[in-house]
Parts: sequence; structure tokens; C-alpha cells
Amino acid sequence: NLITPEQKKKMAEARQKAKTDGLKGKEMQAAVENAAGITEAHKAARTAAEEKSKAIATKINDAIAQLLTEEQKETLKASKVKSKKDKAQDKPKQEKTDKKPEQKKPEQK
Repeated sequence: NLITPEQKKKMAEARQKAKTDGLKGKEMQAAVENAAGITEAHKAARTAAEEKSKAIATKINDAIAQLLTEEQKETLKASKVKSKKDKAQDKPKQEKTDKKPEQKKPEQK
């Protein structure tokens, strides 16, 4: 593992503190990494692991693609296009609430 359990704990605590301090994005990430003592070596190792993972995923996807029929490939391609369109649309974010959704009461006879 690249990150020890102690570092993970420090990161979680730092993330919570950064959140309460109003930090977001890169500022939050920097605060979390600094609190956990994440070094450039850690970041380089993480990047290398991500690249290796991407390469493996590409090989797997290519092998799967060879097994698919043309019709299945078209269906898959269409679903990917649809998924990208869905992600591209700016949907307003819903605020999180602590309220549980109201449950319907069973009808009485």
C-alpha cells in the first residue's frame, strides 16, 4: 500500500477540518496531503499505479471488444455516447438534507 493506515486516519481528520474551514478543491487536497505527510514520492507512485491500472483496463476492454458481435459493439458505443451526454448536462445539485423521505402509510380498510 502506498498510504499507511495512520496516514489514512490523518487524511480523514484533515479532510473534515478542511471542510469545516471552508476549503475546497485543490486547497483542500493540499491541506489533506500536508497533514498526512504525503511526499512527491507518494504522488509519483500513485500516478504510476494509476497509469498501470489504465493500461490493464485498456487491455481488458480490447479483449472484451474482440469477443463482441458487431451489434453488441454498436449497442455499447451508443450507451457510451448517451452516458457522456448525460454527464455533460449541467444538472442542478440537490442539497443534502438530514430528513428521511416520508414513507407512505398503508391504506386502512
